[in-house]
Amino acid sequence: MLPEKGYWIPFEGTVLEKEPLTGDPNDPLVVPFGRIFAGLSFQAVCEEYDLERRLCRVRIVAMPETHQEIARHLEAFGAQQVGFQ
Repeated sequence: MLPEKGYWIPFEGTVLEKEPLTGDPNDPLVVPFGRIFAGLSFQAVCEEYDLERRLCRVRIVAMPETHQEIARHLEAFGAQQVGFQ
């Protein structure tokens, strides 16, 4: 089983409605994985949004070496690692 780690990562886009969470079709809600993690292979799921801080809590599943590389990318991007229960 591959290890999982969680992070709060800034998301982009315009929120139109909070319940249910809806983005603007012309400016959709996205976590910019491609820009942050170009060339890395992993699975990620956004589990929660903090709309006031414009952050998404993301669970990332990857090989241990990939997690090390992800941590370097996220540190440069300003993301915060969080624990999952």
